[in-house]
Amino acid sequence: MHSHRLIITASDSNYRTQLKQLFVQAGYVIVGESDSYTNTLRLVQSRKPDLIVIDGETSDMNIMELLHVIESDKIAPAVILTSKLQRHIVNKAKQSSFCSYILKPVAGPVLLSAIEVALANFDRILQMEQEIEKLKNTLETRKAVDKAKGILMQQLHVSEEEAYRRIRKKSMDKCISMKEVAESIVLAYE
Repeated sequence: MHSHRLIITASDSNYRTQLKQLFVQAGYVIVGESDSYTNTLRLVQSRKPDLIVIDGETSDMNIMELLHVIESDKIAPAVILTSKLQRHIVNKAKQSSFCSYILKPVAGPVLLSAIEVALANFDRILQMEQEIEKLKNTLETRKAVDKAKGILMQQLHVSEEEAYRRIRKKSMDKCISMKEVAESIVLAYE
């Protein structure tokens, strides 16, 4: 059973009900239903779903604006269902790692498979972004420590190993990161 939380947006209440039944039977939890852009945006921001399913024929729906909010806040992936090819949405879906585009009518198993792929891709992208941030931080720390080591080596006439040891010891003594120690050394000597 899935425990992913979904929001369904469709102006046609019968279609919304069909989608809801399909998702509930597949083990998803519906945390919100909407028939308009404003309600969808409010639900998305307050309920923080794992996925948003949007019927592209929703009458007042500004899909591009909604996708922009979803993507910029990295809230959840979106799956857009539409009966006609809309080139601007296709282009957005191609550029976005948060959006999938499916033409209706779509069979239940196909839709569920597309949702699983969207959820997996979204999780993978978030993990990669976290790894990138971690690597950036590691690189920044290394650069700061190297610069601080150079300063200590020059000012105190110590070896590189001794300069590193001093930075590490100060970090442990003060319970702060080596990056903070290194930045304070650089700041003090500049």
